[in-house]
Amino acid sequence: AGRQTTVRIVAPEWLRLAPGRAAGLGVMRAALRLAPGPRCARALSGSATARPAQILSGIQPTGVFTIGNILGAVDNWAALQAASESRCLFMVADLHAMTMPYDPALLPHRCRVQAASIMACGVSEEKSAIFRQSAIREHTELNWALGAITPLPWLQRMTQFKDKSRAVKGSRKGTGGAAPMLKRSSEAGLGLLAYPVLQAADILVYQATAVPVGDDQRQHLELTRDVALAFNSLFCGGSGAATGSGPSGFSLTVPEPIYPPGNTARIMSLRDGRKKMSKSDPSPMSRIDITDSPDTVRAKLRRAKTDALPGLVYDKETRPERTNLLDIFSGVTGRPVADLVGEFESRDSLQFKEALAEAVVAYLSPMQAAMRELLGVEDLEALATGLREGDAAAVSGLLTDTAKIDGVLERGEEFARERAQSTMESVRAVLGLAR
Repeated sequence: AGRQTTVRIVAPEWLRLAPGRAAGLGVMRAALRLAPGPRCARALSGSATARPAQILSGIQPTGVFTIGNILGAVDNWAALQAASESRCLFMVADLHAMTMPYDPALLPHRCRVQAASIMACGVSEEKSAIFRQSAIREHTELNWALGAITPLPWLQRMTQFKDKSRAVKGSRKGTGGAAPMLKRSSEAGLGLLAYPVLQAADILVYQATAVPVGDDQRQHLELTRDVALAFNSLFCGGSGAATGSGPSGFSLTVPEPIYPPGNTARIMSLRDGRKKMSKSDPSPMSRIDITDSPDTVRAKLRRAKTDALPGLVYDKETRPERTNLLDIFSGVTGRPVADLVGEFESRDSLQFKEALAEAVVAYLSPMQAAMRELLGVEDLEALATGLREGDAAAVSGLLTDTAKIDGVLERGEEFARERAQSTMESVRAVLGLAR
């Protein structure tokens, strides 16, 4: 509250087509001859020739928000909705969460907690639609249409698929590679490979013009742009441009990325300053959760890893842990890093951590109050523990009154469904599918 957030919109380099990548698809570099400046401006403001601005983003319900999720993504969502003239779309990506092992009994609760967390961070139901991905069937319908034209090598080169595949191979060592194909703990499923196509469908089904993403999703958004251009070239009268349409009067919008501003775009683990903070990290001490009590926040930051060098210096290469704590301090207070270094460079590490802890406690306090009201749960730490440990009975016992947050999701889904259905009517028409 009262803090100003600068939103930076960065246009990516023009589509980089490897030799043969677009063979048979007719996607030509010349079709992208639009000046980067006007394209960036249109991402939020729209123009007479461009579609109205539509912002969309999403997050998987795989754990409670960390302070890294808040500072690196959701804080930015709240700023974007304030700047946007149209209603934003923020999605709880439960279909994506199915690409890894999960408990079906807990998934609905995870979605509720995720939606409440989004609202607690300042996303307003009046300015944005918050909805579950799985409630909008058009996502999966468009996913199939886009998958039919997406070359397999495009998916196989995705970094996330390669990383997860290596992890799968590591889990099979010592078994002779004889693990059954359907054993989720030891085999990557098709969903992991096809994940980026569904992500493209998530974006394109709403004709989103701008998508807030982190650096780890940059490659997936580039693929979304590639797929949209390929679809337009094949089915929309040869239209390959980022905006406009072919003779059919319809084309998919090619979205622009919005990258998080400032030093908080990538908050790192409290145990390793070179590893990104993650809500799925096995160690709770590696992160600050939105549900952490004041005492838990103080304990985690008191034990956060730092180096033994004297002074307080901002240097990501040589002093990553102290730099990460400075980024968090700056993010939760809105103060420039240089001011914080000037204030604390002559103090010891404990004094710095104590001040940081109090700043984080103050930052999280109003969010936690909002979550308690939305979910009807007083003990947020117990709720987070139940979700982390997979205790469906404990979580169900805490979430006894979900009418308020369920209403938020249902109203958001109604709005999103109408937009998605409109797009899919046109998609079916250009694909020649029966209606």
